[in-house]
Amino acid sequence: MSVTETEEVVMRWFDSLGSGDFDAAMECLDDNIHWVNSPGEDGKPGGIPGLSGIVPWFGDFKNKEEVMATFGPYGEAQETLEYERLNVMFKDDEALVVAHEVAKIKATGEIYDIEFVQRYKVAHGKIVLLRAYLDTCRMVKAFRGDLPARLIAATKDGDADMVSYLLENGANANQVDSDSGDTVLKMAEAAGHSAVAEVLRAAGALAT
Repeated sequence: MSVTETEEVVMRWFDSLGSGDFDAAMECLDDNIHWVNSPGEDGKPGGIPGLSGIVPWFGDFKNKEEVMATFGPYGEAQETLEYERLNVMFKDDEALVVAHEVAKIKATGEIYDIEFVQRYKVAHGKIVLLRAYLDTCRMVKAFRGDLPARLIAATKDGDADMVSYLLENGANANQVDSDSGDTVLKMAEAAGHSAVAEVLRAAGALAT
């Protein structure tokens, strides 16, 4: 694969994504592409344990069908505010892309701003490898937001769905409200929010 051919495929991929032509972008990927957003342990798919549960499109994927399935959660969870290529380097059948992304997580309203590197490998006119190298801390922080304050607020509002979401993303089921000294379970029970109390108990909240 020549540098010219590699450049044509990789730039077509970026141009298709930039124009919103998802089908054209997917045509750039080999059916057996290896797509790594978060490398996992050998023989254990899903990326770093726990991380894919927070950032749903992180993981170690082995074909185009698995990759395509990550784009739904990506669009549902965040609003991309800015995405740009800062630099692109080509050598034979590989490319390195330095990119910049700013996005807002819809559930928390938190914004993350990161730079990262993607490594591409091209064969037979298709991308066969895409591996991302990035610091995930800012993304995790944006997904989680201020968990204690948000859990207390959701409990007071009787929002069982939000309480469940926050617990799934690392909130403490035995969180204590610093103002009242009550646990969130005690707060839910006192307010008559039975659905919230049930969710908290299922997550391991201690009886009051």
